[in-house]
Amino acid sequence: MEEQRRQINSYEDRISKLPDEILSHILTLLESSVEAVRSSVLSKRWRYIWLTLEKFKIYDSYSPQKTYSREVYMNSFVNFMNRISVSNVKYFRLRLLENYSSSDIESWLSAIMTRNLEEIHLSGSIIQLPPKSVCLTGLKSLHLVTLSHLSDSSLEMLLSNCPILKVLDIFRSPSDSVDILNVNLSSLEQLVYYEFSKKSSNVVINAPNLDSLEICVSKLNIEVKTPRSIAKAYIKFYECVGTFLPADPTFQLLRKTSNISNLSVSCHILKLLCDSSIHNLPSLTRLKIFHCGDERSYLPTMLSITPNLKFIKFAKYCNRVHIKSTVELKPEQNMAKCLKSSLESLKFRGLENVAGDMEIVAYFLKYAKVLNVFAITCYSDDPEKGSKESVVLRKVSMFPRASSTCLISDVHKYSSRRPV
Repeated sequence: MEEQRRQINSYEDRISKLPDEILSHILTLLESSVEAVRSSVLSKRWRYIWLTLEKFKIYDSYSPQKTYSREVYMNSFVNFMNRISVSNVKYFRLRLLENYSSSDIESWLSAIMTRNLEEIHLSGSIIQLPPKSVCLTGLKSLHLVTLSHLSDSSLEMLLSNCPILKVLDIFRSPSDSVDILNVNLSSLEQLVYYEFSKKSSNVVINAPNLDSLEICVSKLNIEVKTPRSIAKAYIKFYECVGTFLPADPTFQLLRKTSNISNLSVSCHILKLLCDSSIHNLPSLTRLKIFHCGDERSYLPTMLSITPNLKFIKFAKYCNRVHIKSTVELKPEQNMAKCLKSSLESLKFRGLENVAGDMEIVAYFLKYAKVLNVFAITCYSDDPEKGSKESVVLRKVSMFPRASSTCLISDVHKYSSRRPV
């Protein structure tokens, strides 16, 4: 017994002897900074380490399984938020789910949103942006997720105080009051904009240095005022749309993609690209298509204007509705250059044993001469029908291949119940 006591007492607390910088980094790895603050009770050595954190993440997470009431939890959370100091913080993430008072939230954000911050993430319908002007001269990245109280004026005022902002992510709430969104930022390089309501707002983007654009909307009412071509774009309509006119903002946006290198589009945008005045996309090397079956009609044209394409991915879209195409894939007459010399990788997510899917697969395997990788994932709704994958894989493996080095693999099972 005495020997055991001696051994226990001889153990060193080596972690506490590490430099402050390392201990601070350890605390940033915790899921929430609330746990980091609690580390102050471990010992005198840890008492003030949390004050050196440059990353702060706060999530309120009351659960009915708790032994105390929601009211007790909320009071405790409010007290915690009123006491924390974030003077050294450069990265701040706040997610609020409970119904806190607007005055408390305003007070927290006013204390948090200082000139030292470089990145802010705000998430939760209850969050309101500060009504007064805040100075965010050091902010480089701003992420706003489902803020129900977001308005034209509050967002415009916030952005006007971010002179060096480079990254802006806006995930709209269906209940916010934004009608016209003006993004006027000369420093902006990357914009992500998701709109989940059928009520479509007008968006005007004046960002001369914009390089990457990601949008997901029901209707495109976005005007991009930038003299340069966008290098990376993700354009998706979550509802299939009808005919576009040349004056439509969609056409104007597509004309900004002439030097694009990485493009993700829904199938009807693919049609627009092929019908537009864009005759060549020489810089495009990576293409992702949200697949609904209609793109078969436009694939040969798309491939013909992408001579250096290296990677293409199909992702099932449109709730698995198969749009029948009357156009057959016949590239023998004018085979696309990328099929001859550059296309190396093909992925098909949600592949099914239906005519449209199989025709696309057979087309690429037959004519892509330098294809090295063909990876597929299949729908599997019924665990007892796991043989579907083997049937699809067996059928695909029997298609003739132009490339002797092409390997076909079934990456993993994919359930259509999950969102694509």
